[in-house]
Amino acid sequence: MHNVLKAKLRRGEVTFGVTVGMGCPEVSEAMGNTGLDWVCFDMQHTSLDMETVQAMIQAMSYSESIPMIRVTSNDLGLINRALDI
Repeated sequence: MHNVLKAKLRRGEVTFGVTVGMGCPEVSEAMGNTGLDWVCFDMQHTSLDMETVQAMIQAMSYSESIPMIRVTSNDLGLINRALDI
């Protein structure tokens, strides 16, 4: 699978994205369809949980935006769950 975001960063290009803290799949779907390079789901500073983030990423699965998750701590279990999503 080709990651467009990684390719742009390797070429030194500027990328555009947004951090989402609202737990609503419709918001992530809309953000994914605006042409952003990435959408970051902030679990550290919001009340988002893994199940909500998973639903939000699924809602934007047809967009070309790359989803990223900011987990609550540097915990290997949390990081692995985020990667699994």
